[in-house]
Amino acid sequence: MCPRTSVSLRVFLIVSIGLILVGCTQAEPDVVSFEDADMFERVGTIEIQEDDERFIGTIRSLTVETDPLRLYIADRTMHRIAVLDSTGTIVQLIGQEGEGPGEMQAPVRVAVWGDSLVVENTRSELTVFTKHGDFVRRGRLPPDTWQGGRWSLTTQDGDLFMAVSIADPVEHGALATPELPVAARLNYDFSLAEMFGRYPDLYQEEEYTRRWTTLDFSPDGQSAMGFALLPHVYIYDARKPEAPFVEKVVLDHPEFLHPPEPMPMGMPVSRIIELAPHFSNVQHTFILSDHTVVQTFGHGTEEFYADETRPQEEYHVYASLGKVGSDETLFLHLPGQILARDDNDRLYVELNHRPDERTIGVYEVNWP
Repeated sequence: MCPRTSVSLRVFLIVSIGLILVGCTQAEPDVVSFEDADMFERVGTIEIQEDDERFIGTIRSLTVETDPLRLYIADRTMHRIAVLDSTGTIVQLIGQEGEGPGEMQAPVRVAVWGDSLVVENTRSELTVFTKHGDFVRRGRLPPDTWQGGRWSLTTQDGDLFMAVSIADPVEHGALATPELPVAARLNYDFSLAEMFGRYPDLYQEEEYTRRWTTLDFSPDGQSAMGFALLPHVYIYDARKPEAPFVEKVVLDHPEFLHPPEPMPMGMPVSRIIELAPHFSNVQHTFILSDHTVVQTFGHGTEEFYADETRPQEEYHVYASLGKVGSDETLFLHLPGQILARDDNDRLYVELNHRPDERTIGVYEVNWP
């Protein structure tokens, strides 16, 4: 017979291991289907009305005005801005493809700046229109400055902000460095009035080609930043000089896929596409008036990247919710992208992406 102390020790170890396993199991957070998330209340539905003359090629983001309701969509495929009213009717099309005044190449974001619309394209150009669609002017970011995000152009208290990149590989090397800012307030001529933020450690420790930054502001000037390859949100206080860092909102969504290996600047596109099904991309970052942060991300399957039509059914979209100054989190599986928020903190969620059936749901958030 084993001594009593040995039996007790074995019982203690078995119980301890069991508790550890139970704790590990409980630590894995749930991912909630958006349809089952009762903290989102649908307050409106916008069914986009399209015909042979007025239609939308691509929706990746939109900007919302609430009085009256207008949705501004930068249509990268058709090289123009589509303006929708509350019924989903396309009431205006602004711009067309080309290089001349009022013409654009692949617009990716539009922002309402006072009485004007500012459009960002893939060439780091910015084009200004009146809200009636009249061309005003075109400009570029300063030399050696490039756009630093897909959908980061935004306004706050009359100022225009944008994610930017000034990372010259010759001067800085392929790695990001602590002194490299990632966002800027722009002057009227699109020169840089003020720069702030920095790349997280991931980009300073290894080389990654995808440094895209997402950007949003709360009404009181808190700036929320996301980065393409990280699930977390970084908060800066844009009310103060140089916008000091406030905190990192940790959002460890179980479905977020971290890059399996570094992706240096010279990595062939074919290799990046091979890796693409194995890492996530942050799409949008929002911050609400109560400092709730909402970040969306997605990743495609191997079938998604193998098919040149990029079937949306093979692209999975998720969202993480957190709160500045809190550890509370909520993780969601979405039917489509969260495309925008408006001044009333309502979120605009893509419910159906199919042409002629496109539907956007408008939701109020009651969380936590």
